[in-house]
Amino acid sequence: MFKTPTLRNAATRHAFFHNGVIHSLEQAVRFYNTRDTMPEIWYPTVGGQRKAEPDAGFPLYGLVTVQYTGGVVQKYDDLPLPYRPNIDRQIPLDGRAARSTPPMTEQEVSDLVCFLETLTDDYRPGTPSGSGRCSD
Repeated sequence: MFKTPTLRNAATRHAFFHNGVIHSLEQAVRFYNTRDTMPEIWYPTVGGQRKAEPDAGFPLYGLVTVQYTGGVVQKYDDLPLPYRPNIDRQIPLDGRAARSTPPMTEQEVSDLVCFLETLTDDYRPGTPSGSGRCSD
């Protein structure tokens, strides 16, 4: 059996995931929204040519802010080699292919982050909760 972790106070965290590589709730939501449709912004590319300037639509919110042409994206590069055969490499559950439109729109990403911020219980007086960008 697994105990599902609570989302209470998720917005007060400063590190996310098993390796702490994601540093904001918004970035964590964006990772899950674009991990399969735009893996090149989360994982390193090997063998490609670095572009002098990224394309206008290339997102800079990922872990990789340099755009490459060619090469191979090294998904799951932080997983030790003995465990890589355990990765379930089926297509995303919604069937979206790489380079397709991410499942959530910018508004939906913002709405989800705002909702998750409402789960903060303000247990520490004087500590601001949330980003202040969500309307009532």
